[in-house]
Amino acid sequence: RLRGLSIHTESSLPTKFTTQSFIQLGETFREEVAKRKDFRKECVFSIDPSTAKDLDDALHVRKVDEDVYEVGVHIADVSYFVQAGSALDEVASQRATSVYLVQKVIPMLPGLLCEELCSLNPNEERLTLSVVWRLTSSGEYVSEWIGRSIICSCAKLSYDDAQQMIDHEWKEENLPPISGGFSASHVAEAVTTLNKLAKALRAHRVAKGTLRLDQPKVVFSLNKETGMPSGCSVYRQRESNSLIEEFMLLANMAVAHRIYGAFPKLALLRRHPSPKEKPADQLVSKCASLGIHLDTSSAAAIQASLNCYVQYRGSDNPDNCTLERMILVVLCSKIMEERVHSSLGQQTK
Repeated sequence: RLRGLSIHTESSLPTKFTTQSFIQLGETFREEVAKRKDFRKECVFSIDPSTAKDLDDALHVRKVDEDVYEVGVHIADVSYFVQAGSALDEVASQRATSVYLVQKVIPMLPGLLCEELCSLNPNEERLTLSVVWRLTSSGEYVSEWIGRSIICSCAKLSYDDAQQMIDHEWKEENLPPISGGFSASHVAEAVTTLNKLAKALRAHRVAKGTLRLDQPKVVFSLNKETGMPSGCSVYRQRESNSLIEEFMLLANMAVAHRIYGAFPKLALLRRHPSPKEKPADQLVSKCASLGIHLDTSSAAAIQASLNCYVQYRGSDNPDNCTLERMILVVLCSKIMEERVHSSLGQQTK
């Protein structure tokens, strides 16, 4: 706790917002409803860490045909409240991002926004930006829609809640309140459907050569009275985490394609170059001397090499990784080049 406060003090990170920065916040958004696509009657819910206060994304899914599902990712529309050039925009620009310390968060935006007006809290109407697809059960695209919307989340699920639904081990009395006329069974069915679709989408990405170099993450538990660390553990990445990750990635890709279509010369590209040649060759040779086959010729080849060290074939659960794989992931991460950011206009040249 003391170290966190020290970081905060040394870096002069501001914690308060000026009165001027609040002046341009709208008190109501009723006039916006008619302009937006209405998802308030859909079974929309969020899945976040149990301690989350700022809920910035939510999902819904419903079957629309024999083998077609509508899936929506809804992101809090902060742009409605933070107008370009406003006092609040200037303050947020100076902060650039929220800063996460072990025991607290120093937000980029005021709590009134990130924890209330722009937080997709259950049983509250909220303005959102949505990406909505129609997908087959095998993860094939049928259609896509991107636009401004309004939602009313029916539940705030934790990753534990969602995982229990995926494992068919949930009990209604252990779940958070569910509103909007929906039942726990409705939400559980939606979560399991989203998980099946997420697995299908992930299978498509893996087939195209995606590379995952996930390393174990350590989380700390703090003493409630002193704020000092009282223990630590390895964070478990489960199917409920992967579900959210998959659809957030899908939404990011959809928006990236839309931005590229509208601004082909200005759109920002983040690219991961090929591994450093000399360190990669040295790692391959070292592994070979230990009887370990490692192919670094492409992202797909690296992933295939890593997949040889999974306890249960066909599983993408990091808990099923062997020690050898964990070590290889760390070593492969070290030979990777730093990501490069550039405009697509520069790339075409």
